[in-house]
Amino acid sequence: MKYRFMNDHRHLYSLVLMCRVLQVARAGFYDWLNKPLSDRAIENQRLVGLIRDSYVASGGVYGSNRVFGDLREAGETCGRHRVARLMRANKSRRYVATRCLTRSPAGRQSSLPIVSTENSLSTHPIKLGSRTSPISEPGKVGITWLL
Repeated sequence: MKYRFMNDHRHLYSLVLMCRVLQVARAGFYDWLNKPLSDRAIENQRLVGLIRDSYVASGGVYGSNRVFGDLREAGETCGRHRVARLMRANKSRRYVATRCLTRSPAGRQSSLPIVSTENSLSTHPIKLGSRTSPISEPGKVGITWLL
């Protein structure tokens, strides 16, 4: 911020005076002038490209946790919160609540398909809100079932 201010007002005040008042080194200003983006900003731009590739490859449905997992599998070293922050900043994910997707177009609760396992003798569909449904409580969203 200081360097940007100094660059915008170079024609009004001397650089030596602004460096003294703002308590910055003149060499630091010239370094910033030759390389305005920091190393972290450059790394963030590279990560945004990888995040966008992973997001598009998923069909636009992966959230930050799954994109983070994809990046870790690819050998990238970054944090989960950093991925979430970059996704929010670049608007590559819109929030969709899971329970909104379980309603039928008419507004009624629909039943889930029958899951058949070796020990399951039930042929009745699993009703939403029951103890065996993926969404067993009204407030819970995003539970993944591994069958």
